[in-house]
Amino acid sequence: MNSPLHSGLAGRVEELAREFASAQPFPHVVIEPFLDPAFCDQLISEFPLFDTEKARNEMGEVAGKAVVSNLAAVGPAYGLFDRLMQDPEFLALTGRITGIPDLLYDPEYVGGGGHMRTGQARSSTRTLTSTIIRARKRTGA
Repeated sequence: MNSPLHSGLAGRVEELAREFASAQPFPHVVIEPFLDPAFCDQLISEFPLFDTEKARNEMGEVAGKAVVSNLAAVGPAYGLFDRLMQDPEFLALTGRITGIPDLLYDPEYVGGGGHMRTGQARSSTRTLTSTIIRARKRTGA
């Protein structure tokens, strides 16, 4: 597998850009399939179990959501996913779909990363949140 992206994604850029631009109530797009199915299986098999130490809230209490912000350290597939998020070609592809130029990789995965949920927090025990790219223009800073 050369790329973890689904092989048909590149051929759908114009269609996805139209969907993004015309979506209501705000611009958005659901890209399915986005990743290669075999790569998805690798991500699922490497996804960590709920870790109470990563679920402590501001009061030191264990909450219903644990967060892993260093995705690259989770396993080899997550390392590849992290490299994809940094790849200039991927960022340009995402920019063409969204119409947002100069997208930047967010190494802190603010609002994203791996979120493990338990109890009443959500019905799913493990969720990969893919809010990974911050849309901002390059400032040279």
